[in-house]
Amino acid sequence: LKDSMCGRGVPPTCSSRILEGWRPPYDATVVEHLSAAGAVVIGKTNTPELTLSYETDNLVYGRTNNPWDVMRTPGGSSGGAAATPPPSSSSEPSRGDLPRRTRRP
Repeated sequence: LKDSMCGRGVPPTCSSRILEGWRPPYDATVVEHLSAAGAVVIGKTNTPELTLSYETDNLVYGRTNNPWDVMRTPGGSSGGAAATPPPSSSSEPSRGDLPRRTRRP
């Protein structure tokens, strides 16, 4: 689950200190759907601060490196999910784009 998505009582930082200490009183729609389907959220993935950059780097958790080339970042708001272990170790990470995002290959 992206760090920008809310789960009831689980602090989302959106990779920014602005939300430090806030705990959402609700689940995001994607969390509701995953829970209804029987999924168990086992962690959160790194994103750029407020999911607004083309590189997955922030002051809270630092940079997410490309696992095949640590001199590069997977990039974008799904960069943390892109660097997760293969599906054999966990289920598919949730990915999503804000409608205003521009994809950068």
